[in-house]
Amino acid sequence: PDLGGWDGLLGGDARAALAGLGERHPLAAELHPTRLERYVGCPFAFYVRDVLGLEAPDEPGESLEIEPLEFGSLAHGILEGAYGRVIDDGLDRDGALAAVTTAWEERCTDAERRGITGAALPWAVRREMLLEDLLRSVRLDPVFLDRGERPVSVELRFGARYDRVVTLALPDGREVRFAGRLDRVDETPRGARVVDYKTGGGSTERERIRRGLSVQLPVYQLAVRQTKGEAYEGVTSLYRLITRKGGFEELELEGDEPTARARLAALVAEVIDGIEGGRFPRTSHKGCDYCDIRYACGLSSWARARKREHERLAGLVRLQTKGPEEVAPDEPG
Repeated sequence: PDLGGWDGLLGGDARAALAGLGERHPLAAELHPTRLERYVGCPFAFYVRDVLGLEAPDEPGESLEIEPLEFGSLAHGILEGAYGRVIDDGLDRDGALAAVTTAWEERCTDAERRGITGAALPWAVRREMLLEDLLRSVRLDPVFLDRGERPVSVELRFGARYDRVVTLALPDGREVRFAGRLDRVDETPRGARVVDYKTGGGSTERERIRRGLSVQLPVYQLAVRQTKGEAYEGVTSLYRLITRKGGFEELELEGDEPTARARLAALVAEVIDGIEGGRFPRTSHKGCDYCDIRYACGLSSWARARKREHERLAGLVRLQTKGPEEVAPDEPG
């Protein structure tokens, strides 16, 4: 049987309503890398969150542990404060370790005051583990290894409101703009390096890089090239796993800048076509255990298989499993 609205494929009236959202349309203004990656991972999750604007309700009562998003923000904030001091005060590794400890104490105290840390005993354990992990991450950071590398920027925001416009030309001639923020920029003998911190195990990021489905890293690379790039011969980017869960690995985006830009353009074009075409099926299964809309989703293995075999979703299935179609890299610029 054919697929329809119940399968996440909008009909003509619904697509017209989507097109008429004006400023509320998810493609109306600047594009955010995390939202584009959400569509690639699960178009239905994108539809619920970014088209309908729905959020999971807060659960009553105290959570047993700090929420993953809050924990990630806490870790990012600690490193932002510490590396900001490294940049401003010229701290060496020992100074950076002391700055991490100070920022950890201040931000953990603030998190406790805001009541987001969960029950006391689990939090006491997570709190100490966080400090241990961040200190180890700093000890392993190559900017402290006397190799001519140094951090030069933290929490770099880009987009029109920050007077840092970042654009990308798509294969069909359209131009899109991006907005967001990146964790850190380092200067290296090779040029500039974008560092994006991750507190998880890194399996999702590893798969995105392998399949050519990473949006964050190539967009951040593009942002540095277009806003700061005249000073740098090359711009690279990587995920830095900053906890023991990820083994403190670095996952670098493969390929040179023109190749990364061409892959990004092809990927973004396919995502835009899917959104404008009203294609929001529940085709993904990875990450479902951690998705806050999984109880509303109701996707069975039979339904998932049915959608993966349907010709109307062939392009999306190929995108999720094999990445964007091969394209020739553009000229450097």
